[in-house]
Amino acid sequence: MPHLVDNRKPVPFECEQCAHFIEGCKCKAFDTIPIEIIFDAEKHSQKIDGQKGDYVFKAKAERQFTNVYEVA
Repeated sequence: MPHLVDNRKPVPFECEQCAHFIEGCKCKAFDTIPIEIIFDAEKHSQKIDGQKGDYVFKAKAERQFTNVYEVA
């Protein structure tokens, strides 16, 4: 018989949680953060064409987790 299982899953980081984030859609690497990075901040783990400096994603705080209830 199926039952609910409580799993802890990591919450993805967002640009606002990066040490290089400034405000809105700006950070030290970009005057306007590319949409591909806005939706997956951790994707910016290496310098990419068109950015300023050598800035890459660096979390300001520890990763958060959330409880997810799944049928097992």
